[in-house]
Amino acid sequence: MERNQQTLAFLSNCFLHTLSPSPEPRRRAEALLLDASHRPNYAFAVLCLVAEKIRQSAAINFKNHLRHRWAPADETNPILDSEKEPIKALIVSLMLSSAPRIQSQLSEALAIIGNHDFPRSWPALLPELVSSLHKASQASDYASINGILGTANSIFKKFRYQFKTNDLLLDLKYSLENFSAPLLEIFLKTAALIDSSSSSANPNSLGPLFESQRLCCRIFYSLNFQDLPEFFEDHMKEWMTKFRKYLITNYAVAVAADGLAALVDDLRADVCKNINLYMEKSEEELRCYLNEFVFAVWILLGNMVSQASSSRDQLAITAIKFLTTVSTSVHHALFEDEGVIQQICQSIVIPNVRLRDDYEELFEMNYVEFIRKDMDGIDLDTKRRIACELLTGIATNYKNQSPDVNGFPMLKAGALKFFTLFQNHIPKQAALQLFPDLIRFLGAESNVVHSYAAICIEKLLLVKDEGVLKGNFGV
Repeated sequence: MERNQQTLAFLSNCFLHTLSPSPEPRRRAEALLLDASHRPNYAFAVLCLVAEKIRQSAAINFKNHLRHRWAPADETNPILDSEKEPIKALIVSLMLSSAPRIQSQLSEALAIIGNHDFPRSWPALLPELVSSLHKASQASDYASINGILGTANSIFKKFRYQFKTNDLLLDLKYSLENFSAPLLEIFLKTAALIDSSSSSANPNSLGPLFESQRLCCRIFYSLNFQDLPEFFEDHMKEWMTKFRKYLITNYAVAVAADGLAALVDDLRADVCKNINLYMEKSEEELRCYLNEFVFAVWILLGNMVSQASSSRDQLAITAIKFLTTVSTSVHHALFEDEGVIQQICQSIVIPNVRLRDDYEELFEMNYVEFIRKDMDGIDLDTKRRIACELLTGIATNYKNQSPDVNGFPMLKAGALKFFTLFQNHIPKQAALQLFPDLIRFLGAESNVVHSYAAICIEKLLLVKDEGVLKGNFGV
């Protein structure tokens, strides 16, 4: 397929008809495009069309074409190497000069290429991104900056969750050597701009800045996932100081603006992911900042109770996960002061395990969806489940800080009765582990509680090992 005016006009007309509300011309245009996609140089011709016409439909088609043809598993009609090189040479500059909707599609297309070719078959990509980032930073062009960071975020995701191999570590080393310093530079510059603009009456100026910082945080996560790189260890103070600031600062302009508050929450959620990553993989290096982060996250969660909404769930989940990681680490002593666990339960756990109105509505109005979520374990990453995990984590090291045996006597009586009725279905070894608690309840002031505790102990002592095995459902 030659790149000439006749070809571009043909493709332009086809893409125009794919937007037709009438099915017949739309199907005819899609068939023509499918036929054209089998010809050499189709992808490059479409890419040029995007530049000339700024057609979103063409950009989407180009992205999907690359997904299926750049490195097809069955070797069916792959894009030829002679066509790949011009695409690589053009796509970065074209992406940065495109409108936002086109830019997002081309960024995804670039990431598709990067997943297969970066860095070994595309060594020019990262230097071009770094050079473009430097130019955009000098011009404070955050549309281009965020486009570059979004692309970098996509191609660096390969370093997450993959097994540590020599090839992966070599690719990571190359990426760190080329991108670590520019990433920190744009992160600090944007942080300074946020500080100087946070009191601005125009929230629109802050949106791209918060988005830029969010992307920087996501790249930080990818580059630090395998190991703590030397560069990030050397510059930990700069990163951690800003991370803490985003957790504790109340951006009044953002709270008042539609959409901007969500951007700030997304940034904070990514900060929590980053510090949780360090807790899991590099806790010794994080130790001198840990106390401040625990306090900042605690206060953040406490402030969210009065502003609870489903839109803030992801922030709450990532923040609680961080506290859970701390509670099960060697640094759990941060929670040992008197009254701390009670405050955590009252200000974090209890508010987040409450049933929301939308969950009750789902139970009543859409029982099929409720059952699907409940039975499939889709609540694994919900606030309620994560809050329960926090409580479990704290209880691991502070079992002795037991609640008063006299509190909530009716609930305790009900639990004891339930345990007594179903003791034959509980493995004896598991039941014996509950003996210390049963003995404590013998000292309860409530006649019902200490009577039920005595009955339960009596029944438990009569259980025979062979009787336990039948119907072992667990409770």
